[in-house]
Amino acid sequence: MSFLSRLLDVRPEHRHPVRVRRDLVIPAADGVRLLADRHFPADVERPPLVLLRSPYGRGNALDQLPALLAERGYQVLYQSLRGTAGSGGDFDGFTIDPADADGTLTWLRRQPWFGDRLATWGASYLGYAQWELAAREIPEWKIAVIQDAPAEFAHRFMYPGGAFALGNALGWVQIVDRMFTGGYSTIRQLPAMAGAARKLRRATLTLPLDEADLTLIGHRVPWHLHLGGRLSLEPPGDDSQPSRYRYDPGDPTPTVGGTAVGLSAGRKDNRRIEARPDVLTFTSDPLPRDTDVIGPVRVRLHARSSIPYVDYFARLCDVSPRGRSTNLCDGIVRLGEPGDVRTADIELWPLAHRFVRGHRIRLQVAGGAHPRFGRNPGTGEAPVAARELRPSSHEIFHDPDRSSAIWLPVFSGAS
Repeated sequence: MSFLSRLLDVRPEHRHPVRVRRDLVIPAADGVRLLADRHFPADVERPPLVLLRSPYGRGNALDQLPALLAERGYQVLYQSLRGTAGSGGDFDGFTIDPADADGTLTWLRRQPWFGDRLATWGASYLGYAQWELAAREIPEWKIAVIQDAPAEFAHRFMYPGGAFALGNALGWVQIVDRMFTGGYSTIRQLPAMAGAARKLRRATLTLPLDEADLTLIGHRVPWHLHLGGRLSLEPPGDDSQPSRYRYDPGDPTPTVGGTAVGLSAGRKDNRRIEARPDVLTFTSDPLPRDTDVIGPVRVRLHARSSIPYVDYFARLCDVSPRGRSTNLCDGIVRLGEPGDVRTADIELWPLAHRFVRGHRIRLQVAGGAHPRFGRNPGTGEAPVAARELRPSSHEIFHDPDRSSAIWLPVFSGAS
């Protein structure tokens, strides 16, 4: 009898002998290999199936959950989401890749032991995985038991009443990081629990707030610019050198399109601008699926300039398979305080856009966007009185200690 049955004193009327098949390989719709365990009663042919999708590992204490169901006559497919517990790909927080469920359903329908009846069950993240599943028409799906996972994830969990649920967010980061670094072993996680509450409290008081993850777990939660113009979820390498450009207000970086007043506003092809030596571009790999971005966009640059009086302009673009780079939103910040490596936080306009599968995400970085924004003369003088123009050299850093990045509000469909 399972531990949970004894603990909760819910002994089944008839206990079925349980068998387990470990590490079943399930191809996601984009080819990523996902792993799952199948728990099933040995004395029942094609019993009803309960699908559990989780980032919390398999072969640990959580195996008691499928065991509880299997001894009652159900078979359970207990799957690890991508980037967790041996499944391929990258884990991306509360953004659940739809290719996981699409491939799993296709694979499941081909299995001789699947009896065309499907249920789902689970709390917290297992509940959010059920909401993501609900984006599809699944005739075999008969019942969903969702616990502690409100459908309005953003407004009910992360921003209830408009306030950021800091403790929830950091508490979850702490728990997941402890599981990942502990190999999903409950025993290995126990030493890390000592002092966990103290670390969490210290992290919640960190200023600025976007460094709270570093205080809590000792490393950044990634979103990143890379040497060579690459934009990726992967953290930068230790040997990453800065990207460089030179800005000359005598030949200011021009701009096309955007939220300007006039007939030149709107979405335009940016390839001519991006070909200039005073414009840096950071571009993602082709997207394996449609990706919806809805909400505020921001960029943080760790930058060194040869003079203190500089502007940093950032623009987000959608790059088609044929190479057309179309502007979506942008923003600019002006710096005037002296310093070595300074932080430029740029608020871009909010966005609601679908990056279609096969397209790429591109970030432009430049020293200005003329004539939409008046050029920075580089002298510290008021722009209306400046008579001198001073060029400047720039370095944009993207190493582990100075990780420049863009934050995109990716909509997963679960909130």
